[in-house]
Amino acid sequence: MLAVAAVLGVFVVLKYANLPLDRVPFPQSIQEQERQLRRLQKRLAAIEAEQSAMNQEVAKLREKAAPFWQVQGKTPPVVEVPAAFAKLAQQAQVKVQQVGAPMANKMLDLTHVREVEFSVQVNGSMREIGRLLAQVEQSTQKLLWKNVTIRPDNPTSPKMVLLNGRIRALVLSPEATRFLSGAVEHEG
Repeated sequence: MLAVAAVLGVFVVLKYANLPLDRVPFPQSIQEQERQLRRLQKRLAAIEAEQSAMNQEVAKLREKAAPFWQVQGKTPPVVEVPAAFAKLAQQAQVKVQQVGAPMANKMLDLTHVREVEFSVQVNGSMREIGRLLAQVEQSTQKLLWKNVTIRPDNPTSPKMVLLNGRIRALVLSPEATRFLSGAVEHEG
């Protein structure tokens, strides 16, 4: 009789407490919730493992992209790359005689890479030219020399050295740059 009264008491409390019976945590519903929780934990672990693998791939891409130019601002690469060369020449204290018009070419086998190329004529002492070559070599965003000639200004009584050549830079597309910089923001 006491058990019947207890059951009736529970139903009365549930009715007046405005709790529907399907929200009462019975052992069966608790077990189902625990099973669902374990499934979600496994799914979360799989997603975290996938995210970690993706972050490793992006890190590898970032490492491979390090020597490429990644233009961040609104300045087009055909302006930015020659300006960077001029800055390197200034740091090397070399006089740039002439900079040819830069050209941007698509690279047929690489979708997200363009080539910016321009000619340069520089004169200075051998020491100054050596400093310029070292500055270009040590630049974080690589500039590559192409068809370079270095000769004295006067073969019989040289006073200066003349350097003629082409500078080439490989520039990532804006999409590739955004991808690499966006991947940095999403890493945990």
